[in-house]
Amino acid sequence: MIKQDIERGVKFNWIGGDGLYGHNSKLCKALDDIGMFYVLDVHKDETVYTEKPILAVPERKSAKGAKPKKLKADKETIRLDKLINQVKQSEWKLEEIRDTTKGKLRLFVYKTEVWVWDSKENKVRQRTLIITKTTDKKPKIKYSLSNGRVEEYSHKKYAYFVAQRYWVERTFDNAKNELGMSDYQVRKWGSWHNHHILVMLASLFIMKQQMENHPQIPLLSFRDARMGAIQKSYFNNVLMAIPQ
Repeated sequence: MIKQDIERGVKFNWIGGDGLYGHNSKLCKALDDIGMFYVLDVHKDETVYTEKPILAVPERKSAKGAKPKKLKADKETIRLDKLINQVKQSEWKLEEIRDTTKGKLRLFVYKTEVWVWDSKENKVRQRTLIITKTTDKKPKIKYSLSNGRVEEYSHKKYAYFVAQRYWVERTFDNAKNELGMSDYQVRKWGSWHNHHILVMLASLFIMKQQMENHPQIPLLSFRDARMGAIQKSYFNNVLMAIPQ
């Protein structure tokens, strides 16, 4: 999909995704190979190296058994939910990320250099670990990995990349709650595809309505735009039915 977008000339600054994609080493390596910058979420049980390990085939310790052939790292990995306990309070930076309906989104941000290895390659890969947590009493914590260098972007910018995935989830919520994306009963894949194509076209139309009306109505919600489009269509149809 990403390669198709590039071939079609779609412009974008980075690739984001949830833990399903961040955990996919094949995807991450492919993005490395085509030079695409990404910031992908990972799960709390993801493991990383805090120091760059050296890979080598261990020496044979006994005359019995097969000779070792597989590479091994000289250092141990650590789970991210264990690593966060080692972060000092002074290493967190409080940043204002963007406006929300409830005020400013403020996050504590930590970033550091780590390394990952899938045990199949003959090299380790450098990553930037970004951890964000909300300012709530029970903070929501997100772990993300990027192939960007740790010094390439500020704490605020990396946190911005992480937080922007919210809009993808918002789009799905709007499509489900306002356009019936999850309301279907089908028996064939073709019917399922047709349903989702119509929902996506409707979603695109409403988003364009929001963009076009933004100067006059900057807080126009997806639902308001949908209701407005329905009313406009209804009145247009009524006017067309009235004899001139």
